[in-house]
Amino acid sequence: RVNLENEPQHHQRQQQSSLMSSSSKRELTVVDLKLGNRLNGHAGIAHGGIISLLFDEAMGWASVCLREEEKDSSSSTANTATTTNNNNTTDNAVVTANLTIDFRAPFFEGSEGVVRVYHDETKGRKIYFSATLESLDGKVVFAEAKSLFIRVRLDRL
Repeated sequence: RVNLENEPQHHQRQQQSSLMSSSSKRELTVVDLKLGNRLNGHAGIAHGGIISLLFDEAMGWASVCLREEEKDSSSSTANTATTTNNNNTTDNAVVTANLTIDFRAPFFEGSEGVVRVYHDETKGRKIYFSATLESLDGKVVFAEAKSLFIRVRLDRL
């Protein structure tokens, strides 16, 4: 649960799913949140910048989950495969290159919601995510987002 009125506390869980190829969309991270009442753009409505921040942060956590999966899979195949410098998870960071948001409905102060992040595809150093901010029951989609994250070598930061 993330409470943005007080100190943030990140809650994430990786969904159990069957193994899919790197181009198959799958849910990777879920963030439950409750918005405070001091983050408004218009009276009573959350500022779009706060929603953007929520998406960027949730997608960042998704990249951490993806990195952990890659570490696990590379350690199980370490004797038969080698990793390149660009994709070696210990030698790089993942940064946001692009984040696009479509706002669908107002997200009111004091509201609870769920951010669901999906890994859409990985192409070399490029990682594509999509996400939704929706009501707890899933009936209302407040916003949708797409992003491109890039793996950057640590020695180039």
